[in-house]
Amino acid sequence: MFKRIAVTLHNLIAKLLNEDGLAVRVRHAIESRRHGEAKGGGLKLAALSTVLRVEWMAREIHPWEQNSWQDQKDRLFTEQCLEDTLAVIERLFKESGIAGEAIDHFCMAATISGAAAAVAKRLKIKPEAVIDNLAARCGDTGAAHPLIMLAVALEKAAPGEKILLIGFGAGCDALLLETTDAIRDYKSGSSASAALARSVTEKSYTKLLSFSDELDLDWGMRSETDAKTALTQLYRAQDQVIGFVGGQCGECSAIQFPRLAACVNCGSIEPLTPYPLADQLAKVATFTADWLMFYPAPPLYVGLVQFDNGARVLMEMVDVDPAQFDVGSPLRMVFRIKEKDSRRHYNRYFWKAVPAV
Repeated sequence: MFKRIAVTLHNLIAKLLNEDGLAVRVRHAIESRRHGEAKGGGLKLAALSTVLRVEWMAREIHPWEQNSWQDQKDRLFTEQCLEDTLAVIERLFKESGIAGEAIDHFCMAATISGAAAAVAKRLKIKPEAVIDNLAARCGDTGAAHPLIMLAVALEKAAPGEKILLIGFGAGCDALLLETTDAIRDYKSGSSASAALARSVTEKSYTKLLSFSDELDLDWGMRSETDAKTALTQLYRAQDQVIGFVGGQCGECSAIQFPRLAACVNCGSIEPLTPYPLADQLAKVATFTADWLMFYPAPPLYVGLVQFDNGARVLMEMVDVDPAQFDVGSPLRMVFRIKEKDSRRHYNRYFWKAVPAV
């Protein structure tokens, strides 16, 4: 988990460093590890007061040992979380020259009940600075959780405020961030709070077990297909697949997806201009609910999505309430798992359409 979150944080920081008018800047960073392979490089930030320290600590008993009782695992996990977090934050405070009272927003990505409040009290961080761990709203999202909490904190942060971001797993990452005046003008296309508000509650426990691979269901012969992803093609068309970028014809201005060698409207063979569709408004043109095709959450809704800019794309539709879904219903685009390759342990992602509530 933490190898993934370290990469994510590194990419986030790199993005911040390469943008003009930063809304937030990194003041200090410390990383602590318990397991894994030590690698050079790590976190390197130019012209910033930043420190990366990697420590390798051994422990005789681990919470994940199979021969441990569950209550012992829970206790050891909590103790390790608090120990690692306190050690890293105390060192960060010492090396950055600030105290807990200076923290305006404390984001600790641990869904252990009361853990963040206990750490904040120990380090004299203001109780009102503790950001909700979101466990009751979205559960534990793993590697993404610290960044979701950071997004929530940035929604209410003012210029000159300090944000302490903590990620916990087999060790601990701590980032001290400070907002700048540019945050006044920062406008996000979709806030974290809005995304959480649009959540859909799944009431079927059997579905939950199936989605998390805790229950192996027999889906029949229609599910017995090889879901291997053509990685070379994915690499070549990554802007279209990952970014949902179509093309606009320079002759007739028609917009299409995918971006082909010729315009589907006028037949021009001039290269199409990239045209992002991920944030474009759309409506249901046609749809059908397929109960025969294999789908892990039947039925499979597919149909034509009519974008307001004229593009029309055959897409999968999810989070559908049959009672409120019809031709003409407004849609928005979301990036979801398209298919799971259980043989190669690879998830393929693509864009899907959901009702724009």
